[in-house]
Amino acid sequence: MRSALVLSALVSFAGCTCNRASSGVTMGEGGAPVASSSASLSRVTGPAIFSAPIAASHGGGGDVYFAGLIAARNVFELTKIQPDGSTAWSVDAVSDVHWSSDTDVRVFASPNSGAFVLGRGTRGGKLVREIVSVDASGKIRAPAEPMKSEACATANGVAALRESGEHATVILRDFAGGPPRDLFSLHAAGDHELVCGDHAIFGVTHDDALTLERSTAPAVVLANDHDDAEDVEEVAAADDFAAVSVHDSTLSLRNVVGDKAGAWKKIGKLPASADIAVLDADASDLYVIYTEETHEGSCVGGGSPSKLAAMHVPRAGGDAHLHTLGTLGCDSDDGPFFTGFLHKNGSSRFVVAWPERRAPHSGEAPISALAYVTIEADKVADVERLTLDADAVTEAGCDDEACYAAALMRVEGTDGMVPGPAKILRYP
Repeated sequence: MRSALVLSALVSFAGCTCNRASSGVTMGEGGAPVASSSASLSRVTGPAIFSAPIAASHGGGGDVYFAGLIAARNVFELTKIQPDGSTAWSVDAVSDVHWSSDTDVRVFASPNSGAFVLGRGTRGGKLVREIVSVDASGKIRAPAEPMKSEACATANGVAALRESGEHATVILRDFAGGPPRDLFSLHAAGDHELVCGDHAIFGVTHDDALTLERSTAPAVVLANDHDDAEDVEEVAAADDFAAVSVHDSTLSLRNVVGDKAGAWKKIGKLPASADIAVLDADASDLYVIYTEETHEGSCVGGGSPSKLAAMHVPRAGGDAHLHTLGTLGCDSDDGPFFTGFLHKNGSSRFVVAWPERRAPHSGEAPISALAYVTIEADKVADVERLTLDADAVTEAGCDDEACYAAALMRVEGTDGMVPGPAKILRYP
């Protein structure tokens, strides 16, 4: 049985852009949409010092916490950017880390208590991963701590695993500060991972069976080798958990609400050529985002672009609906796809965004736009685009007002080996 956790990844493109500086962090209004766009172009508010990898996470009131590598000083700098585009502060979060192909950074932000930065790089020829807590004023609370596992975030803090042999304990670092505290142990043997809801934390163990464990309920075996599942995907929805199994293109859903696990229910069938990209859910709805081969032959050289589509599944029951969202570029890889829900004035909108890239070897920055589309009450809006000239892009999550992303912009007249400014994007 293969299982993939595909949600909440902070993904960026491109390798190192190293060592010279020029001009800014940006945010503002604008774009070049297919339909009119209300999201932002930006103005310069700081130096072009950042290199990939980058990461970002939104805080409260539209603030965005952005982290990028400053290769000239071998640090991951964290910058708090306010809704008007101004920089509240910047701080060196993880220091003495050198770029390599394994270098990575993640940001986990709180509405009002600052953020954690999880940075990975080489030091003394060895790969290190460290986590740092920064308060809302930009002050580092304590020295960086080693971090051996990956992490996910709730509204309360950042969860991780402390593993010893086959045993694992879920720990939480609170956004408000203080030492890590133990939450619960995982008793199932196998490969462990965490899935975070708004407040709940779920431990998932992959072995001959797929086992779910929490602090407040008995363990649940979600699937085993007797089940006809080629793949199982997991997602946290508010503080509940859902699993989707795939067998012969047929999808089945199992909801875990509170301490009760429902039965597997078939929810629909995808086209035979479909490839699931990401799942997302809230308390009411599940969306399965997938790509599908087309046979248009409209690409240069006779190839065909992929179609981006979504299956919408009401979690309480009812028919699933398939929606075409757009057509992807001929010459670029698909995704990643940034998703989120906007709940405002009693309505719910689901948002899907993805970077559009130029043809390989164009000599220009690889990312030309961030495209996005919204779905509300099973009505799909037109695709809109924010024009970019970027070497990397990363999502920063959604609140009830908007979704956020950050781009590492290409300085005009340079190549991808030169640092650039960050642009914060707000959409739709």
